[in-house]
Amino acid sequence: MLIQSIDDKNDLFAVKDIISDELMTRLSKEIIEAIPHTKQGYQDWYNRRLLTQLPGSVLLDITSHIQSQKDIIGEAIQYEVKNIASSFWYDQEGFTMSPHIDNPGVQNVMQIYLNDCADAGTVFYNILDNQVKDRDDHQHWYYKGPAYPKERMAFDFTKNNGYIMINHRLQLHGVPHKLGKEQKRLSVYCYIS
Repeated sequence: MLIQSIDDKNDLFAVKDIISDELMTRLSKEIIEAIPHTKQGYQDWYNRRLLTQLPGSVLLDITSHIQSQKDIIGEAIQYEVKNIASSFWYDQEGFTMSPHIDNPGVQNVMQIYLNDCADAGTVFYNILDNQVKDRDDHQHWYYKGPAYPKERMAFDFTKNNGYIMINHRLQLHGVPHKLGKEQKRLSVYCYIS
């Protein structure tokens, strides 16, 4: 496993090989379309499935494996990790996500890509403080700058790789490319507390 800050800000980290080869092999044998699913809360309009972690499933085993790595993750990001709650997302044709800043309720998160999907990774952008407006609502932070500012880091959507983001008002990110008919994004999104 490798967790490495992408620059001296220490608020965005590249993550590689966090999930064991055995679990990745088991996952590759699953028929993802057959896994029960619901919609992700606050994201009903996206072509995104929230996969159900059934007892005895490889998804549940991946969740347990990630949880067992909490001390290593915490040491890498200099944060005392008490829990990692994982959700599995399956994004399909038409999925895209414009640049946005997560609400302040999202603190430390990790997204690990579980398959390969060209031009489908998360892109982070460099923005200025005066390009963010604060509002007294659930979202709180709203980006008001150019549609696509200068890229800070574009993560490739490749198997068993991803990122950890320490959220704050300048963490603008999104998925700018719309998924084509044959493209699928499978990932595990982890809330680190």
